[in-house]
Amino acid sequence: MTAKNPDDVSIHLYELVFNLEVEEAPYVQKIVETLGTYLEARNTQVRRVALLFIDRFLEPDNANQFKHILEHLVGLLTDRNWKIRLISYDMLKEVRALPDDFRLSFWDRLRKRFLNPFK
Repeated sequence: MTAKNPDDVSIHLYELVFNLEVEEAPYVQKIVETLGTYLEARNTQVRRVALLFIDRFLEPDNANQFKHILEHLVGLLTDRNWKIRLISYDMLKEVRALPDDFRLSFWDRLRKRFLNPFK
């Protein structure tokens, strides 16, 4: 994602990623690993778009295949951007990989309740 505005690139990737059948996609592991490299990007939009695409493939029954990605997600729970923190939180919670001792901050719980991290 090298465009000046990552959302421009994500529009084109959206069709590709969301038209794949997760169970039948032979390259899911490689796709997720490639997207995972963008979780460390300096640009917040790039990290957010990578999270949204990874979420398409990450499911409770296949989460063990993506331990490296789950470790990245745990690290993103303390990201400087609240949207990244909340998306990571929701993804980890959905696949039952949220650390037992983790709790959202007061401000993040308010944001989760009243704001949409996906916009």
